[in-house]
Amino acid sequence: MFDKILFGFILLLSTIWLPNISQGSLQLLVFNYGTMTLFAVGIILQEKRKFTNYSLPLILSISIVLTLIRTPKCFTVGLLNILFCCMFYYVVVRNTVDISRVLRCFKWLFWFNIPFVILQAMGIQLVYMAPSPAPLICGVMAKNYHLGFLLAIIAPILAGESLLYFVLIGIILLLIKSWAAYLAFITGMMVYLYMRFEKKSIRVSIISGSILLFISGVSMLFYHPVKFNVRFSGWVDTLKDSLKNPVIGNGIGALQVYLDRSMCQLGGVITQYLNNDYLTILFEYGLLFVLAISYFIFRYYSGLIIKKCNDNIPKGLLASITAMLIIPFFHKVMDIPRIAVPMLLILALFEISLLDKKEAV
Repeated sequence: MFDKILFGFILLLSTIWLPNISQGSLQLLVFNYGTMTLFAVGIILQEKRKFTNYSLPLILSISIVLTLIRTPKCFTVGLLNILFCCMFYYVVVRNTVDISRVLRCFKWLFWFNIPFVILQAMGIQLVYMAPSPAPLICGVMAKNYHLGFLLAIIAPILAGESLLYFVLIGIILLLIKSWAAYLAFITGMMVYLYMRFEKKSIRVSIISGSILLFISGVSMLFYHPVKFNVRFSGWVDTLKDSLKNPVIGNGIGALQVYLDRSMCQLGGVITQYLNNDYLTILFEYGLLFVLAISYFIFRYYSGLIIKKCNDNIPKGLLASITAMLIIPFFHKVMDIPRIAVPMLLILALFEISLLDKKEAV
C-alpha cells in the first residue's frame, strides 16, 4: 500500500499543472500535503526496517539552532521545507517494501514526457507555451532544465534495464540545451558504466570517452560568456562574504537579502538568483554545518557499503547520486520540489538497498 501511494505521489508532483497559478507554489503545496499524507500512512503501517540514520535529526537540530541564533524571524517559514524533507526521507526508508516497484515511477515519467518532447521539438507547444519563437522543450515539467535535471539523475537507474536509455536521454538533452544537465548526465553515465563493466580495457575506454564528452559539455559554457561571467562573479563575491561569518553563517533566508542589496548597489550586475545550492548553504549555515553534516553522512553511508555487489539497482542509485552532486553547482534545485523530491527519494532508496543487503549478509 505504501509503495503505491509513494509511486502516485512522485508522478503527481512531477507532472501536475493547473492554469492561473504559480507552478512553484503548486509544487510546494503538493509536496507539503503529500508528505503529510505519506507520513501519516507510514506511521500507521508496520515498519519495514529500523531507521538508523542519525545524521537526519542532526541536520534538523543544527538548522533550528542556527536559525534561532541568526534569523529567528525566519524560524517557522525557513525550516518548514527542511522539516518536510526530513519527514519524507524518514518515512520512505522506514516503510518502502519493494525498491524496484518504486523505481518504476521514473520509467513512467520518462515515457510520459517523450510524446510532449517530440511535439515540442516540432514546434507544437502543449501545456506550457514557449516564451519566444524558439521551441520550449520541457515535456510536462514547465522549464527545459527541469526536464533535463530529472533525466540526468534517472538515466543510470533506467540503464539498469537497458543501456539504450543512455542514448535516448543523451539525444533529448542535446535538444534541451541545458549544459548543467548534460554535465550531470555524463558524470552519472561514466560512474555507472565503470561499475557495471569490470574489464580493464572497457573501463579505460569509458573513462576516455567520458572525459571527452565532459570537456565538450564544459566548452558549452563559452557559448553564453556574458551569462557565465555574471554568474561566476556572483559566486566569487558571495564566497568572499561567506567568509565574514564562516562558522555559523548569516542565517536562513539571508542570501536573498544579500543578492537583492547587491543588485541595487551594482545596478543589477549580480544575478538576482545565485543558482548554486552549495554556496547558499555555506552562506546561510556556515562552514561548521557543512563539515559536520558531510562527515556524519559520509561516515554513515561508508559503514553500510558492501564491497561486492552484483545488483544493478544499487549501482544505478549510486551513479544517480553522483550525477545529483553536479547539478547544485549551477542551479538552486532544492527550491524546485519536482527535482528535489526525486533526489531525496533516490538517496532514501539507496540507503534502503544498503540496509537490506547488510541484513541479508
